[in-house]
Amino acid sequence: MRVGDIVIDGSVRHRLDLLRDSWAWPAAKGERMAELTIRPEEVQAALASLVQEFKPRIEQEEVGRVIYSGDGIAIVSGLPRTMSNELLSFPGDLPGSP
Repeated sequence: MRVGDIVIDGSVRHRLDLLRDSWAWPAAKGERMAELTIRPEEVQAALASLVQEFKPRIEQEEVGRVIYSGDGIAIVSGLPRTMSNELLSFPGDLPGSP
């Protein structure tokens, strides 16, 4: 849009150009970027350290299935080790009993 001698450009392309110019890489502005060198030996040492420190964990969970839920009552199946009137923990820390 032109208002007198002033041109107002609100296009997406112009906005992207402004954004690109404001976030330009140092190399694009003529500045020198720091050298980044990664030696394969350093990567190998870091990976070996992570593998050595890895401690696998096994967690056992019983997962049931909610057959019905309504009016504060849930009918659940698939929990063979659950006793009648035992308090259960549902997702979202909701308590309940079978």
